[in-house]
Amino acid sequence: MSRILSCALVGSCLGGAGWGQVDLTRPFARDGSTVALFHLDDVTTGRAVDAAGGPAGECRDVAPTLGRFGGGLSCDGVAGWVDVLAPNNSAAGSGLTVECWVKLRGGAHGDVVCRNQSYMIRLEGGFQAYVHLDGAWRKLVGRRPVPTGRWTHLALTYDRASREVRTYIDGRLDVAQVPAGVTEGKLGVGDSTLRLGCNTWNPDSSRLDGKLDEVRISSVARSYTPLSVGAKAAVPADANLIPNPSFEFGLDGWRADGEANARLQWRVERGEAPHGKAFLRSSEARGYSLITRPLAIVPGKVHTLSALMRADKATRVQLALCSTGVPRDASRPSKSQSFGVSLEWKRVAARIAVPEDWPTELAYVSVSKPADAALDLDAVRLVVGEGAEFSQPEAQSVGMLVELPQGNLFSANEPARLTASVVNSGETDHALQVNYTVTDWLGREAAAGKLFEGMVRAGDSVPVQVPVPTRTSGWFALQFALSEQGRLLSEATRTVNVVEPLTGRGDARASPLGMNTHMEREPDAHLDCNLAALSRCGVKWIRAWWGWGMAEKEPGQFDWTEYDRQLAAVHRAGMEIMPILLRYYPQFERDWAGKTDKIQQPPNDLTQWGNFVETTVRRYRGRVKAWEVWNEPQYTMDARTYADILKVTYERIRAADPDAQVVGFAGVSLDYIRDVCEAGSAKCLDVLAHHSYSQLGHPWEQMAKLAADTAALVDQHGATTRVWHSEQGSGADGVGYLHLAETEEQCAVNLVQSNLSALSTGVEKFFWFSAQTSPTYGWGVFYENYVPRPRLVALNGLARLLEGRKVTGRLTLADGQAACVLLDGAAGPAAAVWNLREKLRLKLPAAGDLRPLDMLGNPLTEAALQAAALSVDLAEGRPLYLVAKTATAAELVDLLRRTEAGPLGGAFPVRVTAQKTADGRLEIRLENTTSDNLDARVQVACPELFATAPAAWQVSDLAAHAAQSTALALDKQPAAGTQVEIAATIEVGGHGIRTDVAKLAMAF
Repeated sequence: MSRILSCALVGSCLGGAGWGQVDLTRPFARDGSTVALFHLDDVTTGRAVDAAGGPAGECRDVAPTLGRFGGGLSCDGVAGWVDVLAPNNSAAGSGLTVECWVKLRGGAHGDVVCRNQSYMIRLEGGFQAYVHLDGAWRKLVGRRPVPTGRWTHLALTYDRASREVRTYIDGRLDVAQVPAGVTEGKLGVGDSTLRLGCNTWNPDSSRLDGKLDEVRISSVARSYTPLSVGAKAAVPADANLIPNPSFEFGLDGWRADGEANARLQWRVERGEAPHGKAFLRSSEARGYSLITRPLAIVPGKVHTLSALMRADKATRVQLALCSTGVPRDASRPSKSQSFGVSLEWKRVAARIAVPEDWPTELAYVSVSKPADAALDLDAVRLVVGEGAEFSQPEAQSVGMLVELPQGNLFSANEPARLTASVVNSGETDHALQVNYTVTDWLGREAAAGKLFEGMVRAGDSVPVQVPVPTRTSGWFALQFALSEQGRLLSEATRTVNVVEPLTGRGDARASPLGMNTHMEREPDAHLDCNLAALSRCGVKWIRAWWGWGMAEKEPGQFDWTEYDRQLAAVHRAGMEIMPILLRYYPQFERDWAGKTDKIQQPPNDLTQWGNFVETTVRRYRGRVKAWEVWNEPQYTMDARTYADILKVTYERIRAADPDAQVVGFAGVSLDYIRDVCEAGSAKCLDVLAHHSYSQLGHPWEQMAKLAADTAALVDQHGATTRVWHSEQGSGADGVGYLHLAETEEQCAVNLVQSNLSALSTGVEKFFWFSAQTSPTYGWGVFYENYVPRPRLVALNGLARLLEGRKVTGRLTLADGQAACVLLDGAAGPAAAVWNLREKLRLKLPAAGDLRPLDMLGNPLTEAALQAAALSVDLAEGRPLYLVAKTATAAELVDLLRRTEAGPLGGAFPVRVTAQKTADGRLEIRLENTTSDNLDARVQVACPELFATAPAAWQVSDLAAHAAQSTALALDKQPAAGTQVEIAATIEVGGHGIRTDVAKLAMAF
């Protein structure tokens, strides 16, 4: 490779590196402690050369690309890795460092560098380091999120003398810990293969989707100078960080902690408030917590959290500050203090020293109400500093009180208005102007206008009506701006959803759309909110956990209250139920029936278990049409034990209700299924159930592989060929309680792609996980108060596509660049298409016979429809629905097979220009014309200006619509009036490298 000038936009070093610290602004160098070093500049040869002199790696189905420095490799999350056989041994030195640069696409998932029984870098939202010490894997879970979409340096180190394992992200220490159980601290030598891109024992579930560069293994524990991460937003001292501290604007900014609707747990009381006009009063007797949305704090500083409280009797209440914005499996430190509260209003205050190593600059406030006591709450304050007295700035005294419907849900194409009030809770009159804007899921303005202009007296409010656009389905941001004489005083945002109501429509039993939910956690009123929202959006099946001990309290003594309650709630919402029969959480189970030390322990006596099953199924005969036998049994029992349970359960269900469907396996490996079949239970089920979490990263390819592997297995053993996917889901958190790499929209796209991909392989039903509201979970389909997240709104669009249709097959279009799912039925033929990697423009012949809809089921705009006569654009993996107007299914397939594809927009994604600078050099400017972060390289050639071609110039992480320039010294100066042509070869690195040549004319 020729000389390369590298310009990194990730950041620059903070001063010079100290002695022994790694300089992250340049490629790694080999030194005396380097065991292996892969620059990955040579992937095009099929081999990755070890610059430390060790064996080269064999590249398998990886693509060459532009790296952090020079070349790199790209893994697509579906196939590909690099294997280094018999690598040099790293166990003989004073420690270990495993480091690399990664640029992740969809999310921080996968195993990046792995040598089994020695070391591994794993990504699960955050950084997980595995080091094999004293004969066992030792796991260290990072606390900070791993960024996606940009180059990030990762390092794990182990120091043998101190036994300490550390992880670094961009040179910044993440966690440091001596693993439990380590005595001698001997590092495992490892097996014979070092693998880059996934692990060696389960590659399908561990694949990297992203780019990799500069992999180095060292026999010492290295240290780092952190890269700069940009200026942090200032957090003012002595200012209340809680935006709605006195509940003058209702519960905005507050929510329940757990599976609940805060509107049922708390009510805003007006009048006789100790501060302002409103305070909050608890509504339910049970204990629960109220929390804020994530707030900016300052690690390393003292914070004071205070509140006014009273109770209907003497009790204790806890205030807490809890870390947030961390990866799902990371530890979440919190600081709490409890206070005595009685009948009189009392201000309590907790002094909280937030440590310097707090995982993020975010936290939320929690107020925990005890059981059997009513609590009043007002004037909550969190400040940086020592102050506990309450004060309220202007921005917190002026705002919007908005009355939202349950679930913030509106029906498509039905006129809708919100009742709201402009509130002035302060002590000063304000002449206010209130404007509103509604933007849709793609950031397009759907409505805007002036709501109010006039005087709002101190302590008063003015009612207004807010129009809600319902012409299209989707999730919308409703934004308010309150200003006085041109000066912005405050802003507020509410989320609203518009869906086509589907409760009671269609044949629920035939629908493939299901949802998991833990109904035992929710009282009736909360559960009804949950199920009503699911049903309205198009869910038709509920997977429920029916633990044995919930019903049979003593042998032969049954209490059907909980089962009856759940069944009635599901049927009330117009849905079908599939209970899982199992021994559930220990708190629900009985010692006489089996062990209760952990979840899902097998029963002691299969006859007792069979009696329970038959009694239960007989009671609900005709009302429950499918029963699942256990949940993920391979984690709590061997295959022989499950085979016996499956056999007894199948026989007893058949005896009690011959028409009921028996669903078996419920999320186990194919090897486990084989073992159960070989144990004699191959025919003891009607439906085989998978949990396809591992397939969601690339559902189109991975669902097909799972289906093929399953078909081969069941054919060998004569088992059922019917398949349901009874549990799978992905997560996103657009609020900030968790760091999850997917955005809310990406998660919605993943739900639709995964459903369609599975159904296209013959899967009959697909149950998403799950209908929860817990803020620190992320897999729930709800925000607070059972407000649907975008993934549930997207399911509404899919459900409408499936009305009157079934999935009939699958195609790949445009030489494998696009996925296509075929549907047909009484509603007519249709197809769903999406791009698998790069953005595409599909050219459809005779497209006038197609009605294109977006992922949410909305017709494309008139301008888009005119363009769609020739082409449709596919981007971000968003499925596009094509509904045939008159074409038959065969004609639609023929049309799709003749589809052509080209890059979206047609133009090369990077534009290059050149100009002469005032000091006589040649300035080369690269401009990113896309909305993506790109890596680009340009090589210029011009004999009239350069004796030899100058070094290629590479830019890492060129931001969307940004530009970067460099200046090259000229070897020659052409005569005045000379016209020269500069040839600029531009490369852009994605999964592979795209190349273009620009001819630039310049006059001297």
